[in-house]
Amino acid sequence: MPGPRGQEGQAETMRDDPHRTKASYGVDAPGFLPFAVLALTFCVIAAMASRRPGPLVGAAVLLWSLGFFLHTTRRGKFLVWRELIDGLPL
Repeated sequence: MPGPRGQEGQAETMRDDPHRTKASYGVDAPGFLPFAVLALTFCVIAAMASRRPGPLVGAAVLLWSLGFFLHTTRRGKFLVWRELIDGLPL
């Protein structure tokens, strides 16, 4: 079904345009990043000082959290927005 003013394929063309600049809205909860890096450093130092694997479990959880945080704040929200906007009956 043609859109208003003959714009039936404009959304796909805009999405695939290589010259289109990508939006960036910064990092959500910027205070988490330095806290997580500091806590990760503490866990590694504690593991080296105690010579036990326990603190490394905490470091692994922090690394997973950091990866999840970076994905959701830099890329994930755009994927969700795209899905929501594509689902709108426009």
